[in-house]
Amino acid sequence: MATRYRRRPIEIQAWQWNGQPRANWPAWLEAVLLADGRLAISGIRDKVYKGDWLVREGGTTYRLPPALFDAQYEPVDEAG
Repeated sequence: MATRYRRRPIEIQAWQWNGQPRANWPAWLEAVLLADGRLAISGIRDKVYKGDWLVREGGTTYRLPPALFDAQYEPVDEAG
């Protein structure tokens, strides 16, 4: 049995939280802005801090710190 695995190439939706106003949030994001400037998202135990990435994959939203996001994902060429 194999002991090493590689992540399959998939496309995701992602958005980096940097304190943007609600009008600039993606439509798929269901979140509440807390008084301390963090986001609270249903299904995510941890609060989202500025700089964190919110990843939407298969109907599930989760957060990734910038270093993990950069290590796992790269931009998709929108042209094709």
